[in-house]
Amino acid sequence: MAMIIIPTRAKWKALKKTHEVADGAVSGVDVGKALDTYDAAAKTGIRFALANADAAEKLEKTLATYISKLDKKKVKKDYAKFEKTFLDDYVGAARAKKEDFKRYSADADTFKKELTSFFTAIQHLAPNKTTDAELQKFKSGPLRGLSAVGSGLRDANVDLTAINKDAADIQKLIDAAAGKDGAVIEKVREAIVKLAENLAAEAKKQGLA
Repeated sequence: MAMIIIPTRAKWKALKKTHEVADGAVSGVDVGKALDTYDAAAKTGIRFALANADAAEKLEKTLATYISKLDKKKVKKDYAKFEKTFLDDYVGAARAKKEDFKRYSADADTFKKELTSFFTAIQHLAPNKTTDAELQKFKSGPLRGLSAVGSGLRDANVDLTAINKDAADIQKLIDAAAGKDGAVIEKVREAIVKLAENLAAEAKKQGLA
């Protein structure tokens, strides 16, 4: 899937020049300013997804207003091509960005809930008392939920490679300890706690905790 890019003011000026679009063609609507405002408001990181969605939605409305009120006579060269470009690369791009940010926000919220369940469950793996059955329950519940959501989360600004690796390593440790005695289980529990600490640090770094 191609990355969606909102055009810059410079791109907009170039498009107007190509099609000889008059400045101030639509009274009260400044496309260049709207693009600048969006660019200044948009921030990197999934924790800003909702704010970014709001910025993209405002831009979409401004762009849609412009093209709906634009007098064709104010586009001197190839209005049809200009209109298609504007609808696809400007209005369409803003709309797609808005929907992507909303989806990222929903995914992030779900991931955060799974993280909370995961860390809560870790706290219940008591030192020198954890059993193989408890590890298996932890694997099939909180760990499985975290892994499933983590593998499905999509955001170009978030790298879950380390988090997903830690989760996979925890699962391998639990699988290797299946049926083993208490001493082995305790070593596995300690290793799981250590990996969970790494996972927590990475989640915080990615703005997910």
